[in-house]
Amino acid sequence: MAKVRLSTLVADVRNRLGNVVFSKWKDTNYVREYTNYSRGNSERQVEIRNAFALLVSIWKNMANAMHASWNSYAKDMNMTGFNAFIKANSARVLDGEALELFKKSGVDELLTVSVEGNASAGEIVCSLSLPENSGARYIVFFVQRILDENVTDDIRTYKADLNPASQFTITGLEPGAEYFVYAILANSEYASAEGVSASVSMRATAGV
Repeated sequence: MAKVRLSTLVADVRNRLGNVVFSKWKDTNYVREYTNYSRGNSERQVEIRNAFALLVSIWKNMANAMHASWNSYAKDMNMTGFNAFIKANSARVLDGEALELFKKSGVDELLTVSVEGNASAGEIVCSLSLPENSGARYIVFFVQRILDENVTDDIRTYKADLNPASQFTITGLEPGAEYFVYAILANSEYASAEGVSASVSMRATAGV
């Protein structure tokens, strides 16, 4: 791939022109030869494309606080927060593992979060404790459905009160279904939070 210096008469050019492809990245113009390729359809290639599509859907559906945490993480890595999120989680999706949903951005880690076994039907009971000297903190839970050992883009948000009690009950779930439960601390109400902790995750089964 070669760099291109455009004349003053042409400020910008992109996309394909004949057998030449023009592109631009970080204010630098590039040109390369067009290469026609066949889109693979092996089982693994389909799985990889499906994993990418799922992560794109999750990214689009999550609030700005999540995006901001990844953008902050990636700012010195020569990539976008979106690309960092995809890179960190692609293998996790393929392996059916919990995601790295949030990166730490200005808030201490959660001290402990665990799932209790005394939940009623369609509920998950989480036990938690906040870090010492954490000040005013909001805790937010996210629940991701697991189907046939595969993660899905069905992620629901549950917001606890300011400095909540030692237990929080997540309701409205399918009895007996499996979920990944994520939790973060935020420095204000989730919709307007400017700082969050890294997410912690657990696997849990809703009460029956």
